[in-house]
Amino acid sequence: MVDNHNNMYERRRREKRLKGYEPELSYRKEEWKSERSLESMKKWCVDRAKLQKDLTGAEEEAICRYLEGISRDGQIEDRTLTTIVTIYWNVKDR
Repeated sequence: MVDNHNNMYERRRREKRLKGYEPELSYRKEEWKSERSLESMKKWCVDRAKLQKDLTGAEEEAICRYLEGISRDGQIEDRTLTTIVTIYWNVKDR
């Protein structure tokens, strides 16, 4: 069953290429930095965690203690490393 699916996928991919669709991918690594107050980060982190499950008082306290431990002068630096992926193709010249 898997082989048939893969063959069908490949056939469709070739058909698309024959019609002028030749998708390309580009990758760009980025780093995003931001800073926010300890109190703002506590609220944000607790609210985000509550989207996943109901938190106990002890869990909320643990989040706050952790953030207090990593804060500097009442500020938390947030750093995100990510990769932006773009898929594109030319349809004008088909």
